[in-house]
Amino acid sequence: MKNGTSKWKSHSRIGSEDAGRATLALLERFVQSGELSSDRALSVVMPASRYITTGDRLLVRLDQSLGTLPRDHQVEDEPTMNIRLDHVVLWVDEPLRAVDFYERVVGLPGLRVEEFRAGSAPFPSVRISEDSILDLMPRRANASGASAGHPVNHVCLAMSREDFELLRGRLAKNEVEISAELERSFGARGLAPHTYYFADPDGNVIEARYY
Repeated sequence: MKNGTSKWKSHSRIGSEDAGRATLALLERFVQSGELSSDRALSVVMPASRYITTGDRLLVRLDQSLGTLPRDHQVEDEPTMNIRLDHVVLWVDEPLRAVDFYERVVGLPGLRVEEFRAGSAPFPSVRISEDSILDLMPRRANASGASAGHPVNHVCLAMSREDFELLRGRLAKNEVEISAELERSFGARGLAPHTYYFADPDGNVIEARYY
């Protein structure tokens, strides 16, 4: 592992297609030899992508080589767009009840809650991160259905392992059932060792995970 780390650092700041290929081959060798786990290989690629011009394509190619994506998955040679997830809108029956659940049980701070109470905001929200929020939209607002989509499958929240276990405790304390638990589940940052799922008071399914 020590040798693998030093060899990786020698490639980490080279911004070229050749460096991407070399890094991929290097990581594959370490995984195949048992010196590096597939989870660790994926975690190495993600922060390195800002140094390698083909970072996102490299991640998918590495996934292919480790068997986590089908081999026929095509990766287009196009510039990567700088896009972030801004918000997800969840349908709820009682927005204030939903805010209470996400604040008290999940631990996400509320936004525009008093404005919603006063009638100056059409819905409240809770903050996931600096640039991402959940909007808690009352179902009654779906009168026209002009811009409303169908219910989502689930929303995933990534956190530290410590917070992962703290949340599990809060769910148990509030008698919120964990509906399923998975291992080695794929997500935005690769494979998560453990994940679990639970539902909010309106039936929206939330996944919790750590990397």
